[in-house]
Amino acid sequence: MVKSNPERLEMSILYELMQRERIVRSEIVIDDAEAALSDRATRGDVVRQRQGYKTNKIRKQTETLRKYPVALGDHQISHIKKWDKRRIALDLKFDDPFIGRRVMNLIKVIVDKETNLKQDSSSES
Repeated sequence: MVKSNPERLEMSILYELMQRERIVRSEIVIDDAEAALSDRATRGDVVRQRQGYKTNKIRKQTETLRKYPVALGDHQISHIKKWDKRRIALDLKFDDPFIGRRVMNLIKVIVDKETNLKQDSSSES
């Protein structure tokens, strides 16, 4: 309809119809174009209808990340990364696999102790 006779509509109305077509179904835009062609709708009407459909972009909340260096003697071997939402990441690299196994065992002992403490406190209640 508009392609066959575009000069019947003002350029500003064509622009607003194109903007509205990005938001709503084509059938609605066709109805708006017919209304504009028959002088039942103005550019202002199309703008108001388009603004009624505008949606705000949902923004992902950002989290704060803090990095703490991890050193073994004089060598920095990694960082502990801690986010606001209680997430902690630890990525360690060791040249000596024996040291890596010892660190892993220490972490397991700490986690097991914490788990046992929580289980003990919940069973006492």
